[in-house]
Amino acid sequence: MDEAALGLSAMVCRHALFGRADAADIGLPLVPLDELHGGPALRRIAEMGGTVRLKAKVEAVTTDPKVVVDGVPMAADAVIMAVPHDAAARLLPAQALPDPLPWPELDASPIVNVHVVYDRPVMDGPFAAAVGSSAQWVFDRTAVSGLRGGQYLAVSLSAADRWVDMPTAELRARFVPELRRLLPAARDARVRDFFVTRERRATFRQRPGTAAARPGAATRAAGLFLAGAWTDTGWPDTMEGAVRSGLTAARLARRHLEGVRDR
Repeated sequence: MDEAALGLSAMVCRHALFGRADAADIGLPLVPLDELHGGPALRRIAEMGGTVRLKAKVEAVTTDPKVVVDGVPMAADAVIMAVPHDAAARLLPAQALPDPLPWPELDASPIVNVHVVYDRPVMDGPFAAAVGSSAQWVFDRTAVSGLRGGQYLAVSLSAADRWVDMPTAELRARFVPELRRLLPAARDARVRDFFVTRERRATFRQRPGTAAARPGAATRAAGLFLAGAWTDTGWPDTMEGAVRSGLTAARLARRHLEGVRDR
């Protein structure tokens, strides 16, 4: 709480508690996120005649605009950069950057996910929030993973600075007993598998003052736009914020392309 920006905190409370009746509903994916987001987007781009290049390294972007991919410049009428803030600062041409560059102030915050597979069901319901516990959120990933028999739980830890460098064995020694404390049915269950995933730069660090460091979608170069949950969406670093940023960048790019077409 000491590191939380009041503006973002107030926005979440105002939206969730005083917005529409369903404003605080939590959506739980029934399929992996790649299947939810990546697959449909890939298919739609292909249907519209576009090309998606995977495992291609973008080395620079110029104000023309051109995108340098694997050493080869590719001309473009418009470019939307949907990359983390540190990558955007590195790739954008100096003429397009604001002066001074505030984005490094956003820093990064890690997320750690502790995965525990039991030999039997130990939790009812799709997810649970824990109060007064190091296990912040516990999600049932059994169906999503395709597991048959037992139950697969994932403990999601945000702002996980204290956990991100902790060895897996130590995390197991801490969280398996904690799940036994929170979930009585886990006390007699056997842990069939245990592993940890770590995202060191999962979100930008939403400290007080970061609102001033979040740029808009437009840059100082015509035809060059930014997208990402770290841009000035008015939202915290979430998938909802990322979608809003993408829509804003797409509208600006479309407006720019209409001008290019007219010329």
